[in-house]
Amino acid sequence: MIAEKIHLVFIDSLIFIKIKGDELVQPEVTLICSTYNHEKYIAQAIESFVNQKTTFKYEVVIHDDCSTDKTVDIIKRYAEKYPNLIRPIYEEENQYSKGKKISLEIVSPTIQSKYMCFCEGDDYLVSEEKLQKQYDYMESHPECTLCSHSIKNVDIYGNDVSVRVGLEGDYNIVDILDEKEYILILTIIVAITNDIDRAQASAAASS
Repeated sequence: MIAEKIHLVFIDSLIFIKIKGDELVQPEVTLICSTYNHEKYIAQAIESFVNQKTTFKYEVVIHDDCSTDKTVDIIKRYAEKYPNLIRPIYEEENQYSKGKKISLEIVSPTIQSKYMCFCEGDDYLVSEEKLQKQYDYMESHPECTLCSHSIKNVDIYGNDVSVRVGLEGDYNIVDILDEKEYILILTIIVAITNDIDRAQASAAASS
């Protein structure tokens, strides 16, 4: 069942979706990274993940959809270096081409954490405090189930191209999906409460 309203708050961070209400689980946050042929970008993305400064335990689940370049080799190097942080999932066949929803059908069922985050392999976190800011906000605002941010688009040289501004106000899931070009699904961190299940969160993130 879809919740009547989700309070969407603009802060300088990503988007969180709360999964299990107030139930304490470990790790507290799972960052999901979906990647395919991102060898030019995946190292920067992973570096931004492992360099997060947090007071809580988090994990990074990297799903590679049978890349044909050197993306897998790069992921394996980081997974070996950070075995307690990075959990890779490697596909032998491309699942997206089969119509699979990666976050919803493959990654989400393997997660037990309280919060889910999303950042694709050709994106990266610009602040080492991103996860902590989101976590602290969501923990101190139980009435808020989702918060977002503006993002900056850059070219391959790191030059600013444009800034896209996030949304503020009260929205339900349908509103969010309708406004996804502004929500910037590719860089969200999402948090879900008891009245929104894990599947709906993953569906929203992968739509």
